[in-house]
Amino acid sequence: MTLFLNTSTNKMYLALVKRNKVLASFVRPTKNDASKYLMQDIDDLLKSLNANLVPQDIKKIVVGIGPGSYTGIRLGTTVAKMLAYFLNAKLMVVSSLFYLTSGYPSCIAYMEARNNNVFGAIYDQGKTIKKDGFFLKDELFNLANHRQIIDVENDPLIDYLKVNKKAKEIKNFVYLEPNYMRKTEAERNFEKI
Repeated sequence: MTLFLNTSTNKMYLALVKRNKVLASFVRPTKNDASKYLMQDIDDLLKSLNANLVPQDIKKIVVGIGPGSYTGIRLGTTVAKMLAYFLNAKLMVVSSLFYLTSGYPSCIAYMEARNNNVFGAIYDQGKTIKKDGFFLKDELFNLANHRQIIDVENDPLIDYLKVNKKAKEIKNFVYLEPNYMRKTEAERNFEKI
């Protein structure tokens, strides 16, 4: 069974998939408090299936590694690494932008990054046309070329089977770093001193 998780936005997304079938999925709005709920929500998701499932039934973990909320993606990748280690499960990573727009056939995926900037990428039929980057909003939107422009925080559409296909295995996951895309505001302010 595969556990999917993404904590890069103002919502936490979890799902359990087995043999190309989504067994259960869960979304929780968060306000910088996903850490209070993530482990319990994973356990509750397993129990919701009424199949006597335990964490050891998870053989693969797919996690969205960003870009997005610094704290959110740090939480998601840390929990995914910890679970993969303790459960001896495969660890797979995928862009959070792709994760949250995988249900759209063709789109520009973006999330706000302050000051008229966005984290964005362009996807077409599961292929990455423009990889995750940090853009001026208008600059990215001008590349739309008849593609839908999707705000991943407000209009996600997830196809877990496509996410699974796009995910890449991390063999030595101890060194996995989230895809922060840019330094935190605190780091940028410190550099100005």
